[in-house]
This record gives sequence, structure tokens and C-alpha cells, in this order.
Amino acid sequence: MGLASPGYDFKKMSEMKIRRATIDDSPALAHIQVDSYRTAYATFFPQTYLDHFSYEEETQDWRNILTSAHNEVLFVAEDEQNKIVGYALGKINPDPKGQFDCSLTAIHVHPSRYRQGIGRQLLVAVVKALQAHGCRALWLSTLPGNSAQTWYERLGGVPIGEERYTVDEREIVEIKYGWSDIAVLLQYADRQN
Repeated sequence: MGLASPGYDFKKMSEMKIRRATIDDSPALAHIQVDSYRTAYATFFPQTYLDHFSYEEETQDWRNILTSAHNEVLFVAEDEQNKIVGYALGKINPDPKGQFDCSLTAIHVHPSRYRQGIGRQLLVAVVKALQAHGCRALWLSTLPGNSAQTWYERLGGVPIGEERYTVDEREIVEIKYGWSDIAVLLQYADRQN
């Protein structure tokens, strides 16, 4: 699925503790995911689709991911009170054509913490972890008109295609962005610090 607004107004940047997620983080991850979906995707997806996400089901999904993941990197952002306020999930997934060897699968920040630089910090952590695993080229997808789209373009992302699918009889379009060299993505992210 596409990516929510990661927050990119660095005038109010908050330094967060960024760390790898643990299974104990599953309930917090679920709350951020559901709240972010309902806020960031409200104009894109039918309400009936958004309503089907529950904290309980998503908590179990995160537990499953965290116990079985072997090609994924998941980081969380904690505030000063050790409350998780965001997460980013990356995946090592060799492209059969060889162009991209990893993806940013999801990045979500709690709606109350948008535009504080948390998304950038999470993005950098995931990209560096993917790079440490030998990844060189990254892709992601986002919804056109989502504020994240402009951010990815400012980070040097190049449109590489789109995907269309239907959710509850509504056509959804996701734009795919790519970086043929993830070191360039990190350079752009550092400039925004």
C-alpha cells in the first residue's frame, strides 16, 4: 500500500529516538497505522475500506511480521516519554529485472506528530539499514496528491511507473518512485536536516 505523509516541515524538527522495532511494539504500531490510514488516506480510499482496519487485527499482523520477518527492516520513533510516534518498514526484495533491490514499504507518523521531521529520521534509518544489507537501489509507491509525493520528489525520487487497482469499486492509483542509487536519497535527506 502507499505511504502516508511522513512530515517534512523541518522548521519544527524534533529529534526522536530511532530504534529497531520489537514484538512488544506491536500494539503501538497498530495504533499508528490505523490512525494514520484513517487520516492520511481519508480522501483516497472509501470509508468502508478504512473502517475495516482494527487495532486488534493490526496488532496481530505486526506480531506476525516481527516474528517471521527475515528480509525486512522495521524502525520506530520514540518521543521523550518513550511513546512510539512513527514507524518505517523497508524490504529487501530483489527485482527480477535487477533494477531495484529494496523498497520502502511503509512509513507512518502519528497524525498528531506530522511535519516535525520524524518521517525523515525514520526514512534515513531504514535506508541506511537497507544499504548495510547491500542494497543499492530503492523504490516506493505513494498516492498522487498525497503530501508525501512532493517530499519524495524533493528527495530526488524519479517517477518509474504506476499501479492501478480497485477498492470497493473505487479506482486507486499509486505512483512509483525510484532511486537508482540510495546514497543519493541519503544525500537529499541530509540536506533537509
